[in-house]
Amino acid sequence: HMTSGVVTLRFSETVNSSSLLSTSLVFWSSPDAQGTSFRVTDATWTPSTPSDVLLVTLSISDVNSIRANTALAVSQNTTFLTIGSSAVTDMAHNPLVSRQIGVNALRVSLYTADAVAGKLISFGIDMTNNT
Repeated sequence: HMTSGVVTLRFSETVNSSSLLSTSLVFWSSPDAQGTSFRVTDATWTPSTPSDVLLVTLSISDVNSIRANTALAVSQNTTFLTIGSSAVTDMAHNPLVSRQIGVNALRVSLYTADAVAGKLISFGIDMTNNT
């Protein structure tokens, strides 16, 4: 969801949410290495208990970096995800089956575009120079 920056991750079985390493999430504009990409640098997630669904909330900085890339995450066809095997473990501490670019990158199944217009939130002025 590009307005809120929430990414829903659904797994085939219950995972240990406290083991999630969000920096292993990489968004791509295409399923091969030809497109642009963005690696998550900062995120939070819920629930904190084991689950097969994790809601990952990207930081404002990460959301704005993705929005600034006009080729990435602008539609379902430009939103793919790769994730490393060490990103999360299941309840038996087994690693995740990785998703790799050019091999099995996962296309977003539900895409919601950014629908909120930007707003000016502050401004400054320097009146010391008379030019």
